[in-house]
Amino acid sequence: MKRADLGSLDVDTVIHAEVPDTALLRGDAPAPEFKKVEGYRFVYAASLDSEPHAVLEHNHMHAMLPKANVPELDFDPGFFHYDAAAKRLYISNQDLSAPDRCRYTLAVTGTSGFELHSPKRVIIDGLAATGFYPGWGILLGQPVSCTVRNCVCFMNVGGIVLEPSEGLGKGDGGSNNVVEKCVAYGNTFGGIVRYGANNDVVRDCYTYMNVREGQEHFGVMHYSGMTGPLVFKNNISWGHNFNYSVKQGNQQERLENCVGLGFIRISTNKMSHNLIGGGNEYDRRSNAPADTILFVRERNLDKDFEFSDPLNLDYRLQPDSRFRGTAVDGSDRGPYQYKENIFYLSPAGDDRADGLSMRKPWRTLARAFRSLKPGDTLYLAEGKYAAAPLNKAGNSKSPIMIRGRGRHTVVVRGKFTMTGGAGIGFERLNFTGGVALNDSLDLTFKNCTFFGRSAGLIVENVVGLKVAHCVFAGVLLNLTNVESVTLSGNIYANEGAPAVRLDAASAVRYSDYNGYRDTTECWEVDGVTWSFADLQEVHDRYSQAVTPEFAIEKGVPRLTNDTPFKSIGPGSTALGIYHEYDAAPKALDLVGPFLHSASDTTANIEWWFSQPATCSMVWGETPEMKNIVGNFRGLGRFNTFSLTGLKPGRTYYFKIVSADALGAGDGPAALKPKNATLTFKTAVARADPRVYYVAPDGNDDNDGLSREKAFRTICRAADRVGPGDTVMIAAGDYPENVRIRAAGTPERPITFRCVTGEKTNMLAGNLPRSFEVILKPDNRFDGLYFREEGFWREGFVVRQSPRVQITRCLNTMVDASESPGMLIRNCVLHGGWNSVTLSRCPNSLVENNVFIMTILRQLVCNSPAMVCRNVFCECVRNKTHQTLLELSGNVTETDNCFYLRWPEEEKLAVNNLPLPIYRAMTGSNAFAANPMMPGTPGRLQGWQHSSDEDFDKFFTTNPELVARGIGLQPEAFDDFHLSENDWPYDQAWAEEFLAAEKAAAALAKAGKDAEALADYTDLAKNMAMSERVKADLLEKASFCAQRLKDYDKAIQLAKEIPVLPLSMHRQMQLMLEQERNDALLAAFTQEAMGGRSFHQSFMYPEQEDVMADLYYYRALAYIHTGNLKAAEADLRVMNDKRAQLSYRSGEAIHDLTWLRLGDFYRKYLQDDDEALEAYLNVCNRTTWAPWGTPDKPVLTGASETLVKATEAACDILRKQGKLDKMKELKSSLEKAQADAVAALRMDR
Repeated sequence: MKRADLGSLDVDTVIHAEVPDTALLRGDAPAPEFKKVEGYRFVYAASLDSEPHAVLEHNHMHAMLPKANVPELDFDPGFFHYDAAAKRLYISNQDLSAPDRCRYTLAVTGTSGFELHSPKRVIIDGLAATGFYPGWGILLGQPVSCTVRNCVCFMNVGGIVLEPSEGLGKGDGGSNNVVEKCVAYGNTFGGIVRYGANNDVVRDCYTYMNVREGQEHFGVMHYSGMTGPLVFKNNISWGHNFNYSVKQGNQQERLENCVGLGFIRISTNKMSHNLIGGGNEYDRRSNAPADTILFVRERNLDKDFEFSDPLNLDYRLQPDSRFRGTAVDGSDRGPYQYKENIFYLSPAGDDRADGLSMRKPWRTLARAFRSLKPGDTLYLAEGKYAAAPLNKAGNSKSPIMIRGRGRHTVVVRGKFTMTGGAGIGFERLNFTGGVALNDSLDLTFKNCTFFGRSAGLIVENVVGLKVAHCVFAGVLLNLTNVESVTLSGNIYANEGAPAVRLDAASAVRYSDYNGYRDTTECWEVDGVTWSFADLQEVHDRYSQAVTPEFAIEKGVPRLTNDTPFKSIGPGSTALGIYHEYDAAPKALDLVGPFLHSASDTTANIEWWFSQPATCSMVWGETPEMKNIVGNFRGLGRFNTFSLTGLKPGRTYYFKIVSADALGAGDGPAALKPKNATLTFKTAVARADPRVYYVAPDGNDDNDGLSREKAFRTICRAADRVGPGDTVMIAAGDYPENVRIRAAGTPERPITFRCVTGEKTNMLAGNLPRSFEVILKPDNRFDGLYFREEGFWREGFVVRQSPRVQITRCLNTMVDASESPGMLIRNCVLHGGWNSVTLSRCPNSLVENNVFIMTILRQLVCNSPAMVCRNVFCECVRNKTHQTLLELSGNVTETDNCFYLRWPEEEKLAVNNLPLPIYRAMTGSNAFAANPMMPGTPGRLQGWQHSSDEDFDKFFTTNPELVARGIGLQPEAFDDFHLSENDWPYDQAWAEEFLAAEKAAAALAKAGKDAEALADYTDLAKNMAMSERVKADLLEKASFCAQRLKDYDKAIQLAKEIPVLPLSMHRQMQLMLEQERNDALLAAFTQEAMGGRSFHQSFMYPEQEDVMADLYYYRALAYIHTGNLKAAEADLRVMNDKRAQLSYRSGEAIHDLTWLRLGDFYRKYLQDDDEALEAYLNVCNRTTWAPWGTPDKPVLTGASETLVKATEAACDILRKQGKLDKMKELKSSLEKAQADAVAALRMDR
């Protein structure tokens, strides 16, 4: 459902379900039956006419998203692949199980469930939504004064989202909205999400298990800038990467009285009275306010005696809890202040106790029932209790809750009766003698079992009864003279008798999603038997006929065949007893190990776990297997392990002896494998090296030993290779995640490379990476192109694999650990959180690469390595404040060029230091310069992609860099077919150019401008060079002509500058000197330029100082022609646009703009107040940023701009008699200057 402009701010528009949670919007459809695919371990398939957006597996609340090919499903289970030509849908289950353990539907609409744009004062109440991929359950675009209440969203991409209609970060996000009492679970991205908050509240909501493995996922989150407050209050969230997340942080958010059982991401000064079970990304030292309970800083915490019922997420305090009265203000720590309204029972209790804690519980129900009043909760510990009558208890305003505590079995023996009750709920109780309710109001039973020889649940003269997730084991539900009954999620194990007996069909308001054993007698209504078919004409449309099987556990019948019941209840919950929160770890299963291959000195072994795990192994030449390998962790469920240095012709033994699942609940799922020992024998002699071929027209059934008999996939070649082999990959597209399955040796490396002169494209559009090299030493990769990579996906993952070489690869990323001797050379490293990470990879070499467009770091290296002659470009647009390199002190860094969007005094280049300070501290010769690469977009690098057409787009044309051998080495690509087959800019060219330029510069310096002019123009005309290099020469020539007063020649040369912003810059300088203000405006107003603006329409080759000058020069022309309003508008653009476009140009540029604006106000408008305000923006040592107000870079304290602004501000303050403020500014200047000097001291 999609609608725009619904509602008015004058009146509420209400959309509500008659029975909450029962009006379900669905974006999914039934799935076909899947059957095993031969040749695969875990892959199943079915015929299907069209590709779904996702396959939803409900039993485990898992969404299968697409993979590029069928083999990938075996190695990375939990996804699907659709073969459009064959019309076949392939799946593999995440836990390696067969389809008969699962229930599937297909997401087919490709939309959101309930989507409103620009709604005003709309209330959405009680709706539910599921199956919407790639959409949301409920999406409100630019909502104003809207409320989402009592809604349930599950198994979509996201649950509930409030956002700008134009998309993230674009336009108005709306304001004054409330999301309350909603539940979101099983979505793959987030439960409840707000983008661009403005006076919004999320309260009393419950989010859990909104998970997408391998990527960030959230319970309740905010992203982007806020224009007003955002409050998260009284929520419970668990089972996510981040249960609560606010990014960018430290805005106007508040997290109050919330429970989050895992990690969060929120500024500590924005938190109050919460309970957090994990850590905080923004609080690595656990400095959260003292009023918040952080489990990570509590020692010897016994939750069972601190909280009411932690296993059922009731974190209200017991009276003797350590958290009572220990906040700074004397209040209780955590989200809930203690109240004397929670009582406890235990068979070992004492009715003379106060009953207020698990240390002092009562013993009998009779004692408890004497004291219960509205609003109380009674918890029953494990055991058996004699039934007692409960009469005239409660009211409907503040319910009384009577609950079993934890997951233990609580049995109420004998017949339980209640008369005159109101607002009473029963949970997790097992009634063996029946229950009789009379003359009561608003009663609930949840997760209860009724069994024995009694009549079950007998209800008479009751208004308002809800029975959910209960089990009637051979007993019935009897309703007489009742009204407004809701029945949902129940198992009726009826056989030969009706499950429900009632005197009037009108008694039941809603009944659905139940399970009936006997379909011939489901209900008996006023003496008439209703079969299942009869019932479904009135109720229970989605209920099912299913036969339960029980076993008696602790005196209570428990379901033994739970799989058919798992997700067919309401909201894909289980029928019968259902607890969404389960701290117990999932089962961990092992398939394998298997011998993949063995050479004379190596062996490659593989196995699968049902979830990612670490394991310990033993191996050796004897059955005792004395070699131990501990704490081995693969990348996922598939694991590969290689033994090297073996002896030819010997028998070896291998066994996995233990395993622990990663992140499995409160404690790891442990496995003591019962697998037999794997026995294998190495080859007697070394095999001859082979060359395999891969091509798009190949076939994996071929032998791969010639181009004519090539394999179709690189994965097939990786399956066959051994030490010394080479894989030649022909031109074409390869959508594969290649797992290297064999180890090479130093003498016989394994090589994967392109066929000479052909372009091999690795497509990683929906794959986590392109190559996995795990415990596979001596593998080499050369000449590969990486396309369609997600921005945070790795090209290569390398683990414990010495001497891996990656050369001449375009647009890749490398994530390596514990792999000595890595070589990365002549690559373009593009994208990712980090382009290259070398963790514990000593003796590695990173040289002659180009790094560009990362999210965070371009290179991280923490062990001895050489980093030399690389070009490091910028991060993505909104991460310019991040440092580019993170290097340990034992890394040798030399001859590296940094191509920056901010001045080098400001940009954090290495280890959170700008280059001048880094050079002073280390003696590095790193420098900032434009490498003048044909494919890079100048100052727009970071939000406009570089050309990834080919390597020559990243060859440097800057003669200084060419002369020093910095950047990609064009000669290394002689066997590539590039667009520039005869690249002219080599070492000889650079030396010739630099000599000629140096000679011309010497003439100019000597005052011989006519000769210098001739040399510059001759050089620009007759020698090959890039446009950016020519622009510099023509600018210098223009200055020579200007000094000769030959303005016509100077203007001609300025117009010939091939980089348009630089050409305009030079022309405007000359026009201003000649006082040709009208001509300047005639050429360079926005109208004259066809509607183009300086800050949005031109490609600047470096930073934005040229842009700032263009606005300043035009403003001067406006001033000289008397248009002060237009001049002021131009002078404001550079600083106003940073908030409008959410990025900064660099503080030196912004400060200079403020200084120019202040001078304008002071000189031309005689407005000292406005001038002072502008100057103070320079003097202030903090600045605006999209994420807050950070300190200005320390080296801006040495700028002339700061001196001039301070002097001008002090002059105004002196005239105004504000001498104290004047002294404060002078003192601030002195401190800023001293700080800048100190930062550059080499001995600091």
